[in-house]
Amino acid sequence: MFLPPSTGAAALFALSGAQLFFSCLGAFSGVILCVSSSTHGPCTSLTLSVAHRASDIRAGAAAGDDLDREILAIWNGQYVPKKASKTRTFRTKFVLFCYDTGALPVLPIKANTYFRYMLWLSKHGVNGWDSAQRYLSEAVTWDQLEMGSLDHRKFMDFFWSKFRHNYKQQIAAKHTGMKLPFRAAMLEAIYLDIDFSSWVDVQDIAAYTFLLFVGVRIGHVAVDAQRAHALRFEDIGFYPSFDDCDFVYFHFRSTKTRPRAADTPYWSTVRAQPHLLLCPVAMLKRIFALNFRGIHTDFVFQASQRSKDPLSRSAFTNNLRLRLARAQRHLTTEFNIDDYSGISFRKGFLTILGAAGLPGYRLAAAADHASIQSSTPYMLDQLRDRAANSDIIGASFVA
Repeated sequence: MFLPPSTGAAALFALSGAQLFFSCLGAFSGVILCVSSSTHGPCTSLTLSVAHRASDIRAGAAAGDDLDREILAIWNGQYVPKKASKTRTFRTKFVLFCYDTGALPVLPIKANTYFRYMLWLSKHGVNGWDSAQRYLSEAVTWDQLEMGSLDHRKFMDFFWSKFRHNYKQQIAAKHTGMKLPFRAAMLEAIYLDIDFSSWVDVQDIAAYTFLLFVGVRIGHVAVDAQRAHALRFEDIGFYPSFDDCDFVYFHFRSTKTRPRAADTPYWSTVRAQPHLLLCPVAMLKRIFALNFRGIHTDFVFQASQRSKDPLSRSAFTNNLRLRLARAQRHLTTEFNIDDYSGISFRKGFLTILGAAGLPGYRLAAAADHASIQSSTPYMLDQLRDRAANSDIIGASFVA
């Protein structure tokens, strides 16, 4: 039997010992039957029973019961900042999928939507089976919490296992997310074609320089659905002054990957490189002079001149590839422009620092990663880096 929250503790103690024992025994036997049975009937009955109990807790929370409210808060991870932030990210992605593909209402989720969502994710920045599975599992958990729905994967093992095998062979193996690191020479080649009388040219070269020198996630510069992470003028500090600046400090409003610190700020900085045409401080001063109109909450990188909206991810990527296509003639090695996007600057940042011998713990800290294991996939040796390995091996021989 189940006691709704409104019944209170007194009713529980009013039960006789035998009643309480058999009530608990019934609940446990239901679980055992579900695990051991080869049919879906007992599992379905138990799942629906649990769903009804979850509904009772939600009803109790809605009626103001403090304990039920706390249960819901723990279910939803409201007391864990990282969990709450991740939950919002996962749910937002699923809602975007539903509106993009017409899979409405959002909840409950139909069985065929599982397959459709997995394929949609592979085309929208989520690469690899495990990553896509995590997004799907979060959506399924949301459906279970809100609607008491079943996890349909449990009832289509054959089709799901075939889908999993072929997905890994056909989708994950050739996904488009494997972008290459941006190189300093590529930025110099783009710089040669910049018209400093053009607002969009100045903003683009400032954004590229900022990203390569700071190594932050592209979402701080160009946004898709999430605007909260975009850099604002109040997040920038010039030291010791704007006119005579040696350092620029940045306050980033949140981080998605650092454990126990999602939705909390972190900071970074760049130092002036006066010997370079592509000095990061000089570029930031240029964009500050162009885009700042006295409103500190305005976005630094904007959709258009005097716009209140941040630069979009699609516009950023399109402009970058157009500029790379033009810059090809300045470079000796041809490349595929589709291999580069916003994440390429972060990869370039870590690749350059890694090749220079920066210790792993500093690489992870600079990238705001939880560990060096998180930073390693962003780094890619150049052939000249690997050629330098010969010098190290050669030095080990006795002359």
